[in-house]
Amino acid sequence: MTTRPPGPQPQAIREVEEAAFTRSDNLFVYPPDEPQVRIRLGSIYSVKGETHTATLVLDSLYHGHHLGELKPWLLGSKSGGSSMSHRGRHVLEGPRMHGRPKLHYVAMTRPTHLLCLAMGKDAFNEAELQTLADRGWTIIDCCMPAQL
Repeated sequence: MTTRPPGPQPQAIREVEEAAFTRSDNLFVYPPDEPQVRIRLGSIYSVKGETHTATLVLDSLYHGHHLGELKPWLLGSKSGGSSMSHRGRHVLEGPRMHGRPKLHYVAMTRPTHLLCLAMGKDAFNEAELQTLADRGWTIIDCCMPAQL
């Protein structure tokens, strides 16, 4: 639930709220009468085989943070479906972790122009953020006030 200060609200906010709360098909359109923007909310499974201009993958918490568990792949310290044991042997990941890279491959290969991964602010430390930036990722802290 969001709260807003009392008083009149800008027209754009009222239109967005009306559009967001009157639809039941997981499709957000703005402006409602002559849509310029169409955003569809769906699961990774629901977009398999589709192509989008942009895709936002939101981290979820079900048996752990999904995107957070992909850190080794995102940071480049892991590839494929195995890891190194403490004895230096390759060990296959369990079925849940083995399926996650495949599932997220589906999500991350949908967009033609923009891929966004939305993860908790505490998912990476400063050194890891620098590694991601060095690997070409643009890091945006959505919790910080916008600088105009």
